[in-house]
Amino acid sequence: EKKSASDDEFKFSDLLKLISNSSFLYIALLCVTFYAAVFPFIQYAPDMLINKFNFTSELAPEGNIMMFGSATLGNASVFVLFFLFAIGFSVIPSRIAKKQNRRLFIGIVFIAFLAYLYSINEQLALWFKNGQKTASLIPVGTILFTPIFGNFVDKKGKAASLMILGSLLLIFAHISLSLFNSVYLAYAGLLSLGVAFSLVPAAMWPSVAKIVPESRLGTAYASMFTIQNWGLGLFFWGIGALLDYVNRSNIDEIRAGAANYDYTIPILILVGCGIISIFLAYKLKTADKRQGYGLELPSGAKAE
Repeated sequence: EKKSASDDEFKFSDLLKLISNSSFLYIALLCVTFYAAVFPFIQYAPDMLINKFNFTSELAPEGNIMMFGSATLGNASVFVLFFLFAIGFSVIPSRIAKKQNRRLFIGIVFIAFLAYLYSINEQLALWFKNGQKTASLIPVGTILFTPIFGNFVDKKGKAASLMILGSLLLIFAHISLSLFNSVYLAYAGLLSLGVAFSLVPAAMWPSVAKIVPESRLGTAYASMFTIQNWGLGLFFWGIGALLDYVNRSNIDEIRAGAANYDYTIPILILVGCGIISIFLAYKLKTADKRQGYGLELPSGAKAE
């Protein structure tokens, strides 16, 4: 059947229908509050790890992973290989028909993953003492777990529940970094943040396609990105202003390098974003039960 030209035109009424849909509003606001709790932290994480937990500011030369004579290429290869291992754990096995062969393949990938970690264990030991590299636990967690969680949502569903879980991990991450001085809790918090940063988007973005009809899907994604960018822009400005305000008594010494920022209050604000994210994810889950979008169902399954 041929589509008419009017079917592809933007209609203001489409936008009105979107913002009158409670489920869309919940997921759009969740998008803002969740990313607002992650992106500002990524900016400040290295400085906080160096000043609060005494991580090194410079990576020792022996901490670089060399590839073809290039440290940049070698260090970047870690993230690429982690992504490939994640594909090996999730996407490829799902396409292997026989259960026995699937388990064998996962076992081989797991052994290869352990062997790779062992081959770079000396460099990783130095990475985990460096502020910049330890902060990279966040994207490492994202790279490793996003394909796995995406595959889980496709096969098992539970998207709304996973958004709640991801928001809980977000809160744990920020509390462990703001209220405690334990290096081990800092490691756990950063890894939790990386897992949450892959868990929520892996569940959130596919859910939009279930909530919004295909004819308005482009408008929905564009609206979400607009709301997200405006929200993040204001939040970046606000969290920076708050950081300066709570450290106003010694801001000159901090800028001169003679004192360190106290990140406790700004990070507790990020905890608040996590709490709001849980509330919005819960409201989305209850709205889904009422509206029947099937967010808790696997991809392709229809709500009864």
